[in-house]
Amino acid sequence: MTQYEVDQISNSQQYFGVAMVLLGAIVIGLMPIATKIAYQEGANPLAVMTSRCIIGMLGIGVYMTLSRRSFRVTKTALGFSIVSGVAQVFNSVGLLGALAYIDVSIAALIFSCFPFLILIVEPYTGRSKMTLFVIGCITLALTGLALALGLSFENLNSTGLLLAVLALISVTFMILIVTKSTRQIGTIPANSYMTVWATLYFLIYAILDPLTGLVDAAIFPQT
Repeated sequence: MTQYEVDQISNSQQYFGVAMVLLGAIVIGLMPIATKIAYQEGANPLAVMTSRCIIGMLGIGVYMTLSRRSFRVTKTALGFSIVSGVAQVFNSVGLLGALAYIDVSIAALIFSCFPFLILIVEPYTGRSKMTLFVIGCITLALTGLALALGLSFENLNSTGLLLAVLALISVTFMILIVTKSTRQIGTIPANSYMTVWATLYFLIYAILDPLTGLVDAAIFPQT
């Protein structure tokens, strides 16, 4: 293989990576909107959170099966996936729960601050450096997001704000933990096992917790 062919492959991989980031950004942007619609149609947070994990687990599982990816996992990666599953649960509880109390724009802006937290933690791992340029780029991005969302502070709720902050912190830890697992078994399997554990946690919670009378059973959309 010539150097030109190697460069072409490298460039195509970079373009593919950028396309996946853009696709992920679009889907993440649609998630809170879809959640609000589900709430308006009669669903409660427990139903939305549990359904989200089940659909994600099945989707990734089907993809791994069709692409003939290995389901093997090391003990260390399994441990990381168990912890990352807990982080995903808190992320779901925080973000999807916050949307039941505060405006989508506020919840989305708070949640979108997670790159700042990653920048604070990552330099201590020796894998990246926090520079003024990077901080400036993220600040400009968040400012643009705030302007585009047209923030509304009319219906602020302390519970909703606390849940949004919980989502912010938990998604930061989730990304850092999944990164460790990814280095051992790959991106797709790492996310797959994380989602499996999160689904298991939610199913146990959805089945057992309503029996205590402290929370309502899952209520799904009426339409």
